[in-house]
Amino acid sequence: MNQPSFGDAMLGSDVFQVTRKCQTAFTAKTLIVGDSVANQFFDYRLSGETIESLTSNAGITLIGQSILVEEATKKNPGVSKVFLILHPSSLQTDLSSKYAFHYFLKPFYREQFLSHFSEAALREVDQIPFNELVWLPQVRNSNWSPRVSDPSYGPDAPMISSVNADYLNRLAERMGQRKIRFVLLCPPLHSSFKSYVERLKIDSKEHSLSPELMAGYFDSIEYIEDHDFCDKVHLYLPGKFRDRFHRWIDAPYDSSDWEVENKCCQPLNP
Repeated sequence: MNQPSFGDAMLGSDVFQVTRKCQTAFTAKTLIVGDSVANQFFDYRLSGETIESLTSNAGITLIGQSILVEEATKKNPGVSKVFLILHPSSLQTDLSSKYAFHYFLKPFYREQFLSHFSEAALREVDQIPFNELVWLPQVRNSNWSPRVSDPSYGPDAPMISSVNADYLNRLAERMGQRKIRFVLLCPPLHSSFKSYVERLKIDSKEHSLSPELMAGYFDSIEYIEDHDFCDKVHLYLPGKFRDRFHRWIDAPYDSSDWEVENKCCQPLNP
């Protein structure tokens, strides 16, 4: 009987699977990455002639998203378009998150990916409690993670972390150098995020994020009815709204097999 691959039997198995998938060959010229909301629209198992999906969740941070894109485009030089779909709150999620140990350290803090780590990223890794334990196979291959609390973001907290901003700028620059179209998109939002988005507009300028990249992101924002959300972030029926991405993603997609209704992140410490 075949043994399961690394992470297949663990919480958040999609994250572990996309770290393998990003290193395999595929035929699609359009690559989609993003958080768990993006995963509702373009399931990580999607692997077609036109679109390849490597969506996962916010816990991997922009560092993880960047690694997925860099590895996939290196292995697949035919990729001409990359779409990064992120809920605004995902731009704030960094390695101080309670999910960092399981969703980031275990799949990404490995020898094969260390070349993607900046000095700032390594400093953040050093701040993760018990980070050195991830090198133990019995820890990396388990669902165990230290019980830590998410940081308390005050009213003046930045809407995008400095490391996330650095990686987003680096990724946009790298894709531009390689003549790959790189677009940052926002999924449909709950009305409660209107003030959040206005603060993000200010912060994006303070972090010197690409004006063109962020203009496209803010232009893609659309607020829909509150009752369409199960938790103010994820949607009950994402398939109802997928066609809205046609404005930006011109590769054909219409298969109902890609939809996973009410697909939300699983808690690590229930």
